[in-house]
Amino acid sequence: MAWTAIIIGKSKASGTYIITVEYTDGVSTITETIRSLNPSIEWVAQSIKNRVVQLDAVEEFDITVGTPPDPVPDVPDVNLEKFKAYIRILPTIKTLIDLAVVPEDNPKVKAITDYLKANMAAYFDEITK
Repeated sequence: MAWTAIIIGKSKASGTYIITVEYTDGVSTITETIRSLNPSIEWVAQSIKNRVVQLDAVEEFDITVGTPPDPVPDVPDVNLEKFKAYIRILPTIKTLIDLAVVPEDNPKVKAITDYLKANMAAYFDEITK
C-alpha cells in the first residue's frame, strides 16, 4: 500500500519552524519532524512529497541476501561536460572581445554562446550546485 502523510503538529523554537508529520502505509506509522528557518507552503508540500516517494521506494525495493551486485558505472554526460567547459572559458572569451582581440560576431564565439543559450535550462542546476 502506498504511503500517505498528515501534518499532526507545528511549533516554533529558536527561529525555526517545526512541523510534525505522520506517515502511514496502513500497517506501519512513522512520525518525523521537518524543520526550516525559512518555511513556505511549497517547501512543506515538497518536503512531505519527497519523503512519501522515499518511503514508497523503500517499500518496493528488494535485494537478495548474499554477495552484493557489482555497481553500475556512472556514464558521464558528455553534453554536461561540454557545457561546463564552455562556461569555464566564457570569461576569457568576454575579455578577448572587450579587448577587441576577437570580434563579437566571430563564428566560434557565436557557436559557443548559442550552445550555452540552448542548453542553459537543462544544465543550470548542475552548474549552480
